[in-house]
Amino acid sequence: LFLIENLQYSEVTAGVYLGMALAISTAARILWGAACDFLLNSRRKITLGIIGFIAGSSFVLIGLVNNDTPIFVVMLLIGVMGASAMSWPGIFTTYIAEISGSGRSGTTIGSTNAIMRIGIIIIPPIFGLSADITGSYTIGWLAMGSCAVIATLAMLFIAKEPEPG
Repeated sequence: LFLIENLQYSEVTAGVYLGMALAISTAARILWGAACDFLLNSRRKITLGIIGFIAGSSFVLIGLVNNDTPIFVVMLLIGVMGASAMSWPGIFTTYIAEISGSGRSGTTIGSTNAIMRIGIIIIPPIFGLSADITGSYTIGWLAMGSCAVIATLAMLFIAKEPEPG
């Protein structure tokens, strides 16, 4: 809807960009896993921190997009959102399993996923309401970016790194 209502893209173009973001997300999940294991010494928390900051930044930047923004910049931002905001669940699930231990990993992953699903149901209507009330998507994108950065900082400072082994 953002691309259609804010940038006046056609439904087909917006759909193609969504498909592009999903395809990039699929590849990025594999690449983030490889980067985590081979470049970052399997440090899931640091990997999630990097992904979180990239996602938060992409939300803020997409909030600044307007009709004068070159199409390649919009495509780049959508690609970055796919590679970050849409690609973290694999690393996150592994992280949750590792910090909870083998005896509690199923319960912990199930509980965490249930909480995340509640957010998936509640946040989009709030985002849409914000766009309806303000007549702009900017506040919603900036709020999403702020939430992503705050959540990432909280995770980096509060959460533990799993024990190697």
